Amino acid sequence: MLSKDQLAKQREILLAEEKRLKEEITELDQYPDYGDQYDDDVQELTDFENMLSVKERLNIVLKKVSKAIEAIDTGIYGRCKICSQYIENGRLEAIPYAEICVTCSSKKDKS
Repeated sequence: MLSKDQLAKQREILLAEEKRLKEEITELDQYPDYGDQYDDDVQELTDFENMLSVKERLNIVLKKVSKAIEAIDTGIYGRCKICSQYIENGRLEAIPYAEICVTCSSKKDKS
């Protein structure tokens, strides 16, 4: 279980991560412009498709980060969504938006 100071620190970390993710997603919204030749157009389309995939993954992480901030604000942060036990402090330090404890994560990976 995290102390009030640890929760405040986690909240700051999560808010900074939320801001960084939003900025990165905004940058990925820009369609690349390498020129007006056919080869340029092909490369632009390829890069744009790759950026869409990255953007999708960033949006997933952003949702988890926002959910973790909300959990701090509502007082339920740090509880495993599977077993309801407290998530290990080390895991939350490594992955501040973790939703499940190490035990449940390893059980999930085995199945």
